[in-house]
Amino acid sequence: MLTFCDGKKPKVINALQSKECIFSTIIPEITPPWYLKFNNSAIYDDNTEDEFTQMFWKLGMKNFDDFITKLVTLPRISLEKSREVLKKREQIKAQLDAIKTSLNI
Repeated sequence: MLTFCDGKKPKVINALQSKECIFSTIIPEITPPWYLKFNNSAIYDDNTEDEFTQMFWKLGMKNFDDFITKLVTLPRISLEKSREVLKKREQIKAQLDAIKTSLNI
């Protein structure tokens, strides 16, 4: 979901595709186009005001629908490793606290 595009190619695309970016690995798994452009101004405006605002409103709503569809089709990833990391972090913190306590004696 990219904003501040206003009809142009988003400037952040090259950065997201670079090998240094953690998102570059999931981009090939997303059905093209892998990004959707949004114009925030239409979201907060009265969408009945004029044709130009209505056009941006409809485009934004279509892109939100496309975004949700893409999100639902992404492969599921287990959070078990994240739980393990958090548990290990708690154990390390407890060990460090114990070491600090023993050094103060």
